[in-house]
Amino acid sequence: MQASDHPVHLIAHRGYSTRFPENTLAAFAAAIEAGAQEIEFDVQHTKDNIAIICHDDTLDRTTTLGGRCVDYKLEEIQQATIKDPRHPERSFPGMQVPTLEDVLSMFGGLVGMNVHFKHPAADGHSFKQLVTSRAFEARQQHSLYVAGGADVLSAAREQTPELDRCCLMLQHDPLAQLQAALDYQCVRLQFRNDPLKKTHVDACLQQNIIPNLFYCDDPHQAEQYLNWGIKGLLTNDVGFIQEHLTKHKQPQIDV
Repeated sequence: MQASDHPVHLIAHRGYSTRFPENTLAAFAAAIEAGAQEIEFDVQHTKDNIAIICHDDTLDRTTTLGGRCVDYKLEEIQQATIKDPRHPERSFPGMQVPTLEDVLSMFGGLVGMNVHFKHPAADGHSFKQLVTSRAFEARQQHSLYVAGGADVLSAAREQTPELDRCCLMLQHDPLAQLQAALDYQCVRLQFRNDPLKKTHVDACLQQNIIPNLFYCDDPHQAEQYLNWGIKGLLTNDVGFIQEHLTKHKQPQIDV
């Protein structure tokens, strides 16, 4: 399939993160219920080398723990309580930081997955978790790919070349980013909305690389980006964007 023929996907950035605590099982379940074709989530690693779902290198913003993820064992992290970053005084007793295995077990094969590795695991075990998951088996129906910078792309290419890759590096310079995506043999790249122009999307499609956009929560801007040829639109408010595009019969949207 040519990149230009790829169906448009709404990608729930950290799940349905305007309505639920980001990067939680609840946020992912709500995103799928709201119509997301993919979920995006962030992978960090613990002291005992377990892949967990957390955006920051530290736990301060999203949990009642303080300090770096890699300084805690999984058991210690899962004793922490999830906080709402938008309202730090609010916490959610009983809600834990999920592991990569949790997400793959619960949602693998049901929805596409944009897996943003902040750092590669030294032995590649987290990439191998993806390859042995139901999500990998279903990747022809529901996309699965590793997203990251140079260290992640290099490690993924070497350790699990069968996994699709998405380039996040050099987002300040879209043409340099496109060249990096080609160099790392990526099937996707993820543009930022600034300084993106339609000509950058055109160049990406001409190279048969699927263009994502990070991110858009405005429905009218979303229509513009889709008309430019963006195929994966990251949004924090997936239900709102999905409802608008469906109501206005956006022709490319895969619903």
